[in-house]
Amino acid sequence: QNIKKDIMVKCFVTFEDIKDISKNRRKLINRSVFSHYGDKPWIAFMDYIAMRYDFSKINNICLLGDGASWIKSGTNELRLYQNNSVKFYLCEFHFKQAIHHITTDSDERFYLLHIFKNKSKSYFIDAVNTIIYNNPKRKDIITKKLNYIINNYPNIKAMLDLNIGSSMESHISHL
Repeated sequence: QNIKKDIMVKCFVTFEDIKDISKNRRKLINRSVFSHYGDKPWIAFMDYIAMRYDFSKINNICLLGDGASWIKSGTNELRLYQNNSVKFYLCEFHFKQAIHHITTDSDERFYLLHIFKNKSKSYFIDAVNTIIYNNPKRKDIITKKLNYIINNYPNIKAMLDLNIGSSMESHISHL
């Protein structure tokens, strides 16, 4: 209130594992939430998690996000030791949100998800281009979402193979 510009709060959620607690319900193990509104969120975050974790004992670090460049830059920040393998994954929420923006038809959504998971990238592109052909007035938004998916293609595929999902949006809403 009473400020002249927006403040972008960066939010980080760390966890060590995911546990199934019931059908369609999972729990983050040793979850911690950190937020920062300054210019250097990764520096502040690294100071915070350096107190929680011994990076010399960590092998695999999964970085989930929406594909923003400030998030992807974290792959370099998180690699503190030689044994740290850091991989970026586009979170499932943003992938499915892009699919939902491509089409409102539930059958087409199901079909696109199936194609993405089981067919080649070119097959997926052809399927979306068919939707564009059938909806020329929506060409710009569909093309934008297709490009978003294609630009993050390996990160989405890896996320789906890992079956890790993402709860970041619910954390942000909750906060």
